[in-house]
Amino acid sequence: MSDRMSDLVRALNLIPYFRAHPDHSLFEAARDLGLEHRQIVADLQRLHTSGVGTHTEELIDLTFNANRTSVTITEDQGMTTPLRLTATEAGALLLVLESLESQLVEKEAAVSAAAKIRAHMAERTAGIFDAQPDVEDPDLVAVNDALARARRLSFEYWAASSDEVSRRTVDPARLFLHEGASYLAAWDPERAGHRNFRIDRIRDARVLEEPADPHLRQLPEDPFAFTREAEILIREDAAWLSEYHRMKLGNARSDGWVSATMPFGSEEWLIRFCLSHGDRIRLVQPEDLSRRVAQRVTSALAGYDQSTARNS
Repeated sequence: MSDRMSDLVRALNLIPYFRAHPDHSLFEAARDLGLEHRQIVADLQRLHTSGVGTHTEELIDLTFNANRTSVTITEDQGMTTPLRLTATEAGALLLVLESLESQLVEKEAAVSAAAKIRAHMAERTAGIFDAQPDVEDPDLVAVNDALARARRLSFEYWAASSDEVSRRTVDPARLFLHEGASYLAAWDPERAGHRNFRIDRIRDARVLEEPADPHLRQLPEDPFAFTREAEILIREDAAWLSEYHRMKLGNARSDGWVSATMPFGSEEWLIRFCLSHGDRIRLVQPEDLSRRVAQRVTSALAGYDQSTARNS
């Protein structure tokens, strides 16, 4: 294992340690882990605000006390156990790399990366990588089979934007990676367009015998290109949101708000986003979505008032 990999494994192991021992000081951690106090401080500083994306909810958050003798883990990003590459992630990544090998003229990097993943899978590395699955993931196998044989695919899918699970039947087009997650791009006949499905949200995948028609000529180059744009107002003291979301700030107004535009794809996602920043963001356009946000707020406040009245 390289020095960089060793440093990364050592740093990441601090998160589950302090989750399991929240009352331990940095000196006690140094004793238990065989490290120096200054090394633990340096590793924790490196982990702070690092993560899989750029949004605040995707980053590790921790706080030192005044003397840097203890630490509080506020957001661990699920790393309560040693981080491992799952069977789904490893398989999907290999599929993408194999696809790149056939498309790139200079493919040495893709070949090298695939070889390293296969080596880790074979060695069952117990550190940060452990890609060898105990049981082959049936959903990933079905996705791969449908792509290889150009067949339709049926599966249950959880949509984060609506928090609903539905049965989908699609024509698989290709696999790709986006911000560390594996996706299947597929033609959805019911919606007459291409849709992207996160591999880890697919369940009970079944390959059908119907031939697939993935409409490859219509497949967009940017799978997450948004064609709609919302007009919003942001409070001046919340303008930092533009550093974490795809917003374009406009002019500041005299009432303490800043005009801005923001591309979006899912209407439900935009509504939930505005509600989650209710005191910071006002949705102006599209007008129908602005009304739906207002209705959600009114309904939530009414439910709160009723609950308060019953408990008083």
